[in-house]
Amino acid sequence: MAEPKVQMTAPVKPVEKEYVEIPEYDMFDNKIIVYHNHDQYEGGHRYLLPSDVAVEVKRLLKVREQADMSILSPRPDSKYKKQMEGRHPGNVVNVSE
Repeated sequence: MAEPKVQMTAPVKPVEKEYVEIPEYDMFDNKIIVYHNHDQYEGGHRYLLPSDVAVEVKRLLKVREQADMSILSPRPDSKYKKQMEGRHPGNVVNVSE
């Protein structure tokens, strides 16, 4: 009887993990919940996540904080102002080109 072939595979690297702490409340005293790939991370907890997921969750928290800050900002956002140039009622836009 023939021996079964053994296929050599590369060793599996351990997944690097990182702690992510999610604040319980935002600037407006709303509870924070972060959703990422059908997973839910609630505020007031500390999670040990794979590093790629941790980076994305941190990015989502940063974006949320920037959005909250822009609401409190007394001056208009320059990106928004640039987008809205020429979008006033009565302006005709030629779309046939």
